[in-house]
Formats: sequence, structure tokens, C-alpha cells
Amino acid sequence: MEEVRISVRTHTEGETTELTVIGSVVQKEDTFYFRYVEQSPEGEIQNTVKFNGQKVIVIRSGARDMRLFFTAEKHTFGSMNIGAETIPLHAYTQQILYNETPMEKQLIFVYDLFISADLIGRFEITLTATSL
Repeated sequence: MEEVRISVRTHTEGETTELTVIGSVVQKEDTFYFRYVEQSPEGEIQNTVKFNGQKVIVIRSGARDMRLFFTAEKHTFGSMNIGAETIPLHAYTQQILYNETPMEKQLIFVYDLFISADLIGRFEITLTATSL
């Protein structure tokens, strides 16, 4: 396990937010696991972003629970729990890009997010892990 600085930039419809934390990157065979903890007003959220070269899985647990899958040019499904309510999600992923240098791993995925049949928006997530 490599301890790294993880920067998560989210861009949607003209608004960009960025979170920078210390986390870890683990590689098991051809799969990378980016792990970090996020603090929110509701409490701590454990995040795992799994990437195997073809698909991305985002798993969030703690104050917010979510599991969502992403595969380029495909509709994929997941869910988010808010209290006792489970909300079905689905995404259409425009693209998934991965770049790696000796000092940095970067994963970018762009997707349209839907709750039921309603389009929430297009999101671009850039996850950058930099060696400490």
C-alpha cells in the first residue's frame, strides 16, 4: 500500500469543487484501488474507487452510502442510501481515461447521472494520486 496525496476534482455545469486528502493506492494484479476518507457535515465518508482498465466502481460508506458502476459508452446502475431510503441511480459514461507516471496516477471519468429517469447533470471526475 502506497500512501499518497489524493486530489478529487468534480466539475459539473460550470461549477468545480476540489478535495485534497492523504489516502492510499493499492494495486492487485490489473486493478487499482484508490482509498481516501472525506469529511462531510453529516460525518465521515470512506471512499474506494476501483479501476481495472475498463470500468470504474465508486463505493462510499459511512455518513453516505453509495455504489455506482461506470463503463465507457454504456448505461450502468447503482444506488445511494439516505437514511432508510434507497435511491436507484444510473449513469451513462462518456469516457474513462487513465494516465500514469512514476510520481502520479490519474483517473478521469465523465458521465451523465440520472435518478430514476431524471437527468441530474453531467459530471467530470478527476482523481489524481501523487506520491508523497
